[in-house]
Amino acid sequence: MPTDQRFTFDDVATSYDATRPGYPEALFDQLGLQGFLSAGARAVEIGCGTGQATRPLAERGVSVVALEPGQQLADLAAKNLSSFREVEIRVETFEEAILDEGAFDLLFAAQSFHWIPPEIAFSKAQKILRVGGALAIVGNAVLREASPIADDIDAAYAACAPNVSGPAITRWYSAEGPVEDLLVAADGFDPPHVHRFPWRQRYTAAAYCDLLVTHSDHQLLPPSQLSELLARISAVVEAHGGSIEIQYEANLYVTTRAA
Repeated sequence: MPTDQRFTFDDVATSYDATRPGYPEALFDQLGLQGFLSAGARAVEIGCGTGQATRPLAERGVSVVALEPGQQLADLAAKNLSSFREVEIRVETFEEAILDEGAFDLLFAAQSFHWIPPEIAFSKAQKILRVGGALAIVGNAVLREASPIADDIDAAYAACAPNVSGPAITRWYSAEGPVEDLLVAADGFDPPHVHRFPWRQRYTAAAYCDLLVTHSDHQLLPPSQLSELLARISAVVEAHGGSIEIQYEANLYVTTRAA
């Protein structure tokens, strides 16, 4: 993905905070079972947003350096996580951040790894992780289900924004995406472990439109085109009972730094 698109999220920080989905507790429990979320562990998080995934890490006693390039997103994250003294919010990208070599037990990226060029991501991960430390890549993928409401939403995109088809980038993290192959090919890392956690979330028409606005491909539409698209989608959801249920699959990929 063009890396400059990641900066569009800061313009919709309030909607991002209110509507972006988190991740099932079972995902963090799995990381804990693998020994990477013990109290006192040190972690770096790539692109923390407003702290949706940072909180579960902090609640388990992990010390987190949370990197977020958007100032408004970082401000909301600092507010949301103010009760956790071991969370440090830095307004910078992973590429720019100066981090101690071999000092961290975990590098965590929730819905953010696709923004980092792999040649930078893996080489820097290897430098900052201790031997045996983990790189954990997390992403929600939307599981499309055939239904009348899905057909009507597809028709709205076809009419208003044919080059956009909903938050398709989330499929990057799914079984059909490239993450597992990237990890297998990465120098200096052990073969990855993969875990998938299905879950659902229901949105009102307004909340679903607010969620769509937080996706960069929607943000890049001309304002009038985006307004027309959202009006049509809102009308579709209202016509189907006023809410829409989205089926997600939270994908967790874990690899460790080899000796």
